[in-house]
Amino acid sequence: MENEFQYLDVLLDQLTDPDATIKINDLTSLSDLDDDRLADLRAKWGEIEPSRRTWLTQQLVELSEDDATLDFNALFLFALGDESSEARIAAVQGLWEYTGRDLEQHLKNILVSDPEYLVRGHASAALGRYVLQNEFNNASGEEQDDLLRTLRDTVNDEEEVITVRAAALETIGYSSKDWVKDEIRKAYEDEDDSLRLSAVHAMGNSCDSGWLPIVYRELASSEAEMRFEAVSASGAIGEDETVPHLKPLLDDEDSEVRAATISALGEIGGSEAKALLLQRLHNADEPLKELIEEALGETDFTNDPLAFRFRL
Repeated sequence: MENEFQYLDVLLDQLTDPDATIKINDLTSLSDLDDDRLADLRAKWGEIEPSRRTWLTQQLVELSEDDATLDFNALFLFALGDESSEARIAAVQGLWEYTGRDLEQHLKNILVSDPEYLVRGHASAALGRYVLQNEFNNASGEEQDDLLRTLRDTVNDEEEVITVRAAALETIGYSSKDWVKDEIRKAYEDEDDSLRLSAVHAMGNSCDSGWLPIVYRELASSEAEMRFEAVSASGAIGEDETVPHLKPLLDDEDSEVRAATISALGEIGGSEAKALLLQRLHNADEPLKELIEEALGETDFTNDPLAFRFRL
């Protein structure tokens, strides 16, 4: 343990030295810090150049994505208050799978008061996990109401940047509150394309088949972005009846729409979706073939999750 402490001390000294070269693998020593070592890092944090703090936070995000055993959450939590907006964004991204309720208040504060709209947008999207938690747990009370009220206020704040409003709209789509449908419909009827796209995205997040008539209509949109959102919403809603509507999109002129259609068919599952994917498998190029195989795995899981698990 003493050697680990000494090793971390060396790394902290390197981080505060702008001329020092740091090996990426050495950053793994920042994983799962105890309170004392975290305090040491916090004490040194202000001595690290802002650009290097940004670099460090971004590198830790990449390391945690490559190795799920690494835990930099404690560092990401205090990096939410960094002066660099890029570091704050990286911290939000690094906490993407963190579900502790302490993060919820941090994200709400960022959404309300962060000076950079990109950070507010990332925070708005990240709050979706808490809306979902509340739905799954049938949560009630002031805490849930406060979260939804904050998001709703953001959606309707005409002084807010449109991308942040759109992100908040997508996030409230996870809620089953009656008023959410009104917000989604209002945004879908808006003249702003970003809000309309996010409205369709929110329809998918709701998993409500009542939105399918609109989603089907947008599958034929002249705009590739809208077709992409409609395809994704179709997969999220997951109704078998959607498969024939998706079939023409397998030949869409836009490659991202084609890829999204394959993924959506995997999400929906069923014999008809699986047959369409198998038809495309043999003539697909290598990148697309890999995507189709992943989607076929999804259809197997959807059809029989226990059998799929035991084959693993």
